[in-house]
Amino acid sequence: MKGMVTNLKYFDYFEKIQHGTFNYPIAHYHVTKDHPRYRMMHHWHIEQEIIIVLSGKLDLTLDGKEYTAAEGDIFFVNDGVVHSAVPYDAVYESIVFDMRCLLSRNQVCNALITNIIDHRDVIIPVMPQCEELKSISDRLVSAVSDEERGSELLVQGLITEFLGFIIKHKLFTDEKIADKRSTGQLVPFKRVVSYIERNYAQKIMLADLAKTAGMTPKYFCSFFYGMTRKTPIEYVNNYRIERACEQLLSTEMSITDIGLNCGFNEISYFIKTFRKAIGTTPHQYRKKARMLLNE
Repeated sequence: MKGMVTNLKYFDYFEKIQHGTFNYPIAHYHVTKDHPRYRMMHHWHIEQEIIIVLSGKLDLTLDGKEYTAAEGDIFFVNDGVVHSAVPYDAVYESIVFDMRCLLSRNQVCNALITNIIDHRDVIIPVMPQCEELKSISDRLVSAVSDEERGSELLVQGLITEFLGFIIKHKLFTDEKIADKRSTGQLVPFKRVVSYIERNYAQKIMLADLAKTAGMTPKYFCSFFYGMTRKTPIEYVNNYRIERACEQLLSTEMSITDIGLNCGFNEISYFIKTFRKAIGTTPHQYRKKARMLLNE
């Protein structure tokens, strides 16, 4: 499982899913424009995430706040933060891990880690650019890409070193995660995104989404666009296309069956929407992706 950058764990969107495995809750994703989830839809999870931009540009949104990430930038995504990304010729690394795996019998270190887990210390999203942190992140990327036995210990040690740098330099914010997430727009937004994830294969009506958010349809459209910069139908279609990409790679189902399975009632509309989102047809996408996997 470790080191695989195209496994199905990359399609886990929400906090009920564990990244990595039960025994090794650390997952690594090397993301290029050929990856099914190159364009990162809004999602969240109970694990923490480190994002390292290798090239290009990445427009990141974290709990509604927008950031532009360029080559060399490093972001830390706290657990539960709703995040998405729009890439522009970007290549980036994503390391998702459950911080609880770092707990040990060392009570001093446990206290430092527990403060972060319990949100008494909330890590800032944008890491400073410096040689020390670059060295740690470079070694971390190398270790998570290594399939050799023992690399798991290196990965865990380097994540600990990364957190040690954060604690040493007090890279925390005064903003309290619990307060921020219990009020405002994130609660209804999470409900709507979860509803789309559960029902994308079925017909989704605007009225259903508005009701899930507890809003009128007119207000909901404005609210949803403000959160995602997409209309509800654009977002639903993009989500369906990502699920179609997953099925194109992981199954032998026909293009027609995949389109129907992902909520598209007309194959012509599915192909048109797929081409607009991905830049190629479903058949061409499947063929190219499998050629890359076999290289």
